[in-house]
Amino acid sequence: MKDPQKQRIKDLEKELADAKLRLLAYEKLISIAEQEEGISILKKRQSQAITELAKAYPRKVIRCF
Repeated sequence: MKDPQKQRIKDLEKELADAKLRLLAYEKLISIAEQEEGISILKKRQSQAITELAKAYPRKVIRCF
């Protein structure tokens, strides 16, 4: 029988890794769109503020299975 806390930590680490990959994909998508369209989707200050807020107030990922 596995320790529930250890399993919960493992699950949360997996969710965090998934969220980081999703973030990288979104950032790459925005970067490509900006290059191809020649526009600025996120201004540097907005992007930096979003990143800082995300670090300060991480969201709880809820899975609906």
